[in-house]
Amino acid sequence: MDRNIEIGVNDSPGRLRIAGNGAELEHLGLSIQTYDLLVGANGVLIIAPTENGASGLTTINCNQVGILLNRASTLELDTSSYLPSLGDSWTVFTDASLITGSFGSLVAPTGYALQQDITTTGVLTIEVTQTPCDGLGGDSDHDGVCNVNDVCPGFDDTLDDNGDGIPNDCEADCNTNGIIDDIDIAEGTSEDCNNNSVPDECDLGLDSVVNRTTPMALNTSAYTDAGSDFEPKLATDGAGNWIAVWQSTVNLGGTIGSDSDIFYARSIDNGFTWSAPAPLNSRADVDITDDFDVQLTTDGAGTWIAVWESSDTLDGAIASGFDILYSRSTDNGVTWTAQAPLNSNAFTDTLGDFDPQLTTDGAGIWIAAWESEDSLGGSIGFDQDILYARSTDDGATWSTPSPLNINADTDLEDDGNVQLATDGAGNWIAVWDSEDDLGGSTGVDRDILVSKSTDGGITWTAPSPLNSNAAVDTGSDRDPHLTTDSAGNWIAVWTSENDLDGTIGTDADIHYSRSTDAGATWTDPAPLNANANADSGGDYRVQLTTDGAGNWVAVWESGDDLGGTIGTDFDVIYSRSTNDGVTWTSPAPLSTHAVFDSAEEGAPRMATDGAGNWLAAWYSNEDIGGNIGTDYDIVMTRLTFSTTSLDENDNGIPDECDTNCVFGGDFDEDGDVDLSDYGRFKDCFAGPAAGYGQNCSCFDWDADGDVDLSDFAEFQNAFTGAFPD
Repeated sequence: MDRNIEIGVNDSPGRLRIAGNGAELEHLGLSIQTYDLLVGANGVLIIAPTENGASGLTTINCNQVGILLNRASTLELDTSSYLPSLGDSWTVFTDASLITGSFGSLVAPTGYALQQDITTTGVLTIEVTQTPCDGLGGDSDHDGVCNVNDVCPGFDDTLDDNGDGIPNDCEADCNTNGIIDDIDIAEGTSEDCNNNSVPDECDLGLDSVVNRTTPMALNTSAYTDAGSDFEPKLATDGAGNWIAVWQSTVNLGGTIGSDSDIFYARSIDNGFTWSAPAPLNSRADVDITDDFDVQLTTDGAGTWIAVWESSDTLDGAIASGFDILYSRSTDNGVTWTAQAPLNSNAFTDTLGDFDPQLTTDGAGIWIAAWESEDSLGGSIGFDQDILYARSTDDGATWSTPSPLNINADTDLEDDGNVQLATDGAGNWIAVWDSEDDLGGSTGVDRDILVSKSTDGGITWTAPSPLNSNAAVDTGSDRDPHLTTDSAGNWIAVWTSENDLDGTIGTDADIHYSRSTDAGATWTDPAPLNANANADSGGDYRVQLTTDGAGNWVAVWESGDDLGGTIGTDFDVIYSRSTNDGVTWTSPAPLSTHAVFDSAEEGAPRMATDGAGNWLAAWYSNEDIGGNIGTDYDIVMTRLTFSTTSLDENDNGIPDECDTNCVFGGDFDEDGDVDLSDYGRFKDCFAGPAAGYGQNCSCFDWDADGDVDLSDFAEFQNAFTGAFPD
């Protein structure tokens, strides 16, 4: 009996669909035919894989004595259930490993390409040689969204029940009931008594940036000085030591000059108190030239290094012009070495070196990078390029400066504002802004370039655009900052005047891009400040910090009034992400005085020890209620991520919804009204008519809408110590 399987033989059309991986066509019984599967000129063999999410595809066993393929036959790939990746393949074989002929054509959906290869043993392999995501990092999760634009890696981006642009699997589902929280609340499957968009059963355990201390002067000289303090930087070793550095024209009572010098202050109690400002540059008492743009880095193991730019010739020891100086401390900032040139060509060069950056992997390698006008003896051009130097002995010595942008010998436009980051696992990434068009591949506006090193900075990849719209945009992109959590997530932020195809305005906004493959690919630029489509005030000088535990906070200066909620003077703003930069909270002021002050604030910088302590510092000419002068000083605040809602009486009801949560001052219900209760009260004390945050309703005894002196008086009356038995 003839049991041949014939497809499209004798001018008859035929289609055979093999669905799934490992599908088999079985031949039952003996056969007297040479070939059991014949695909004729009008025949189509369809491969329809269904193993969604697999990185590779398995073989398809036709389990026949032989296969005969007509030269005019067709093999078709059906991707309706599975989107293959580049290099995925199928091996079609028989028990006898006997395949004769080949398909006349291979048909694949738009964007895909296939090739076939028949080995000498008669095994046919069909391989995917092109996908729509070629050059875009592939499509690792097979959801049809290329890796570079994948909002929710590892999950299906096309599933978005509430239509907010965030895939379901990356939406908050705090109670893990399979329903995203906002739909959970809208449908009534979870209660939300305080209308804060968090289901009540999760409300008491979800982090949110809500607590900011009242701004205070970090430089204790602010109460009496008349000079200007600018450009603060913060660093911590994660072991309780914090150091702030900045540039200042304060003469410290005449002990140093009124030129710009580098100051520092130390804190050993997580920023509650600071030492008196002192000059970090050892020649502050004798030099008459300016020192500024300081950066500070620590390896967390006892070594701290500060770098800055200076026009000081060190009494003629180095040439005139701006050079990069540095100083080291190995006792947590108590003492510092004499300043010395970091760029070894400082003894002979006369052109400027500016804006240094410094980072370390904590394992012995330190890399400093800066922008320079020096041609390195004619080996590169006289335009501004990015130079770098390495140290492998904790800054005792530094390598000769070399160009980090390896096109420095041919490019003609300026490169500047470099930033460095490393994950401590061998990956180093530098980003900067540039007017170079990379041989015509980008526009002539400023764009963000990126380069990577995997050998500790010995070599660097050729510069490439980080902002994927660099070839077509016309708005300026500048002042980038880069941070990694050392767990695979990298985020770059910068200031941009690009309107992203008309989706936002042309004022300066904060853009960001993410990488999850150590900088090999980057997501398309997107606005970090959620008001970018409506604001009109410029946003500038952004910095990004992460604690490595899921919290990312961006800070920047802005002239926007946030919809009229603050003034139109320049204020410092922050936004937070808890999902590795997929989404960001609406911009909010760092300073609790932003609502009523008219002072100028700028250059915010933030640091965290990874243990819950976050400090932010910026310059400001606010007098802080008349306590300090109106010259520029360094102002700071401490941030804590408290629970979204407090539950002072531990009854499982958010305090905003609890009708009886004061309990006579015994907020922790331990039987007395003591300093523990005061610790909870003081964080909510805001003064008359200042209002209170969402966590403070339990402390408003008189229910007048604020926590003020009247409530403090009630607390004092209740303060009796331990209750009698």
